Amino acid sequence: MAFESYPPCHFNLATNTTLVVETARGCHDGATSNIYYADQTSRVINIIIV
Repeated sequence: MAFESYPPCHFNLATNTTLVVETARGCHDGATSNIYYADQTSRVINIIIV
């Protein structure tokens, strides 16, 4: 899955799953199921399956 450059508070994740997107600035998009935490310093995205 390729992650392109988006504004800090928005990630366009192509998926059928409802998501929570939380950046280092505390922005959110979507809700529940999988949680994507994006560290804006390292640009590393950790995917936590819940």
